[in-house]
Amino acid sequence: MAFLEAVGIFSERFFFFAKRVEPDLRGEDLRRAFFRNELSKTRALPEVLINDCPAAGRRTRTGVAPALTRASVEGAVYGAIYLDFASRVGLREAVGLVLDSNAASFSELQTYIHGRGNPQWTNAIDEVETTWEMNRA
Repeated sequence: MAFLEAVGIFSERFFFFAKRVEPDLRGEDLRRAFFRNELSKTRALPEVLINDCPAAGRRTRTGVAPALTRASVEGAVYGAIYLDFASRVGLREAVGLVLDSNAASFSELQTYIHGRGNPQWTNAIDEVETTWEMNRA
C-alpha cells in the first residue's frame, strides 16, 4: 500500500511545485529543480501546501540521507524513488519506470529494473534499496 501512496505524494507535490513554486520552469530544468528542492533544508512546498509532510531526506556531500526508511512507509518510498533514484537517473526515467513496471511494491519495481538490462538503472536502484532499507522487514 505504501508504494501506491507514494505515487500520490509525488503527484501532488510535483503538481504544486510546477504550478506554484517554479511556474516558469519546464522540462529537465523543472524536474531537476523539483528533487533538488525536496532534498534541501529549505523546501518550498511547506509554504504552499496546507497539510505538508515531513522531509523524506536531505542531500549530503555523498548522496542522500534518508529521514524515513523501509518500504512500509510511504514517505520513505517517495523519497527513495521520486527523489533519490530520480536524482541518479532522472525524474522522467524514474517515473517512466514506475509506470511501465506495473509494480505494486518497491521489490517488484527493483525486479523490473533489473530485467531491463540497464547497468546504470540497476546500480542506482540497488544503491537506493540499501540506503533507504527498502527490502527490510
